[in-house]
Amino acid sequence: MATMKSKTVNRNGKAINPRSRRAAWAWISLASILIFGACPPATFAKEASQPIVLEGIKPDSAMAFGHYTFAAMWFPGICQAWTNVGEVCGKERDNPQVNQRFTLHGLWPSEPQSFTQDGHNAPTWWRYGCYWYDADKKIPESADLPPILLPDGLQQHLNRVMPLTQTHLDRHEYTKHIACFGPNPAQYFTTATAMIDALNHSEFAHWMGAHRGKTVSRQALLNAFALGFKQRDASAMQLKCESHPDSHVKNILTEIWFTIPTEKLALFPKPASFAPGRRGNCAAKIQILGH
Repeated sequence: MATMKSKTVNRNGKAINPRSRRAAWAWISLASILIFGACPPATFAKEASQPIVLEGIKPDSAMAFGHYTFAAMWFPGICQAWTNVGEVCGKERDNPQVNQRFTLHGLWPSEPQSFTQDGHNAPTWWRYGCYWYDADKKIPESADLPPILLPDGLQQHLNRVMPLTQTHLDRHEYTKHIACFGPNPAQYFTTATAMIDALNHSEFAHWMGAHRGKTVSRQALLNAFALGFKQRDASAMQLKCESHPDSHVKNILTEIWFTIPTEKLALFPKPASFAPGRRGNCAAKIQILGH
C-alpha cells in the first residue's frame, strides 16, 4: 500500500510549500534576533516556576481592590534625573546588578472599594495611600518612619534589588502602599523581590540590557514588551521618563510600571497576568542610560 503524505494547507485550503514554510520561520527567527539580540544563557535564566503569592491580605470587602501596579526602576536614569539620590548613585556606580537590570520601586494596590464608594478619586489615593486612614493624614518623611525588620536573607536580597533602601525607600513603600491591607513587611518584600527577579529573567529585561547606553524609539520599546511577554500590544506598560536639566523633552527612562489584575498576581510574568493600564509620558525617542 502506498504511504500517503500529509499536506499543510492555509486558511483557503491551498497547500503550503515546505520551502516557503521554512523560509517564513527563518524570517521570524531573524526578527527575534534583531529585536532581542543574542541572549547570554548564563545571565538570564528561565522564569521561576513558583507562583507569585502575596500572603496576609485581609479578607475585608471594604479593602478589596482591582489591580496592582508593579513599579520597576531603571537606575541609571534615576541617577541622571533625580536630585536626592546622588550619594547612592556614586556608591552603586560600578554595580552591574543595579545598573544593568531593573531595580525595585514597589508593588501598589489600587484604591480600595470603600475609598471609591465614598467618592474619592484615584489621584487622591495615589497621594495618600494608607496614610488616608491616619487621623491627621500626614505624609511623613521616609527617614522618620520606623525601620523595616526582615529576616537576614530577605534583607540582603532586598538590598541587592532595591538600592534605594539606602534612602529608606523600603519604609515608605511598606507603610504607604500595603500596611493597611494586612501583609507584614516580610510577606510584602518576599513577594516584591520575587517579582523583580522574575522580571529580570524575562526576554524583555534582556532587550533592555542589550540596549543600555542607546537611544531607542518609544515604539521599539513597546514592541519589545509586546513580543517578550506575548501581548497583543503594550497597553499594560506605563513608561516613565524625565528630562535633562536644559530641556523639557521627557526622554530619560526612569521607571516602567506594569498593571496586574489582583486575581492574576500569581501568574506574573506570564502573558495572562497583564491588563491595560495608564499611558506613559515618554517622548518618541527614549534614552536607556547605562554604566
